[in-house]
Amino acid sequence: MNNPLESDYDHACDRLGRDLGLAYYGEDWGLCNQDPGRLSEFVEYFISRRDELGDLEQALLGELIMASADNGLAMAKGFDISPFKRFFRLTRDDPAQADNYDLFSEDVGSADESTPLAACLRRLMDED
Repeated sequence: MNNPLESDYDHACDRLGRDLGLAYYGEDWGLCNQDPGRLSEFVEYFISRRDELGDLEQALLGELIMASADNGLAMAKGFDISPFKRFFRLTRDDPAQADNYDLFSEDVGSADESTPLAACLRRLMDED
């Protein structure tokens, strides 16, 4: 028996993967396909297609964007986070992104173990 959520997830991953030239890896699609070098492209795609994307596609794309930003911050000093800031300002209160913001803003134990994006999100939330 097919699980309708799995088929919706697969369909969303397939569509986004085709549009962005990404592979489908099953669970954690956004985490597996993250690419800091394409962060700006991912954000522009989200902005240009937001009105035609369903909530699941928006959530998957948000995970991809946040994972790309997090990895970019972790890998390169001076990483350009401005595309993510633009995404954040558009989606901060968007229910489709709530789980992603919860996931990426959590500290993993102590402040020394928090993700680079968690620290960035704290600063962005303090600005508003």
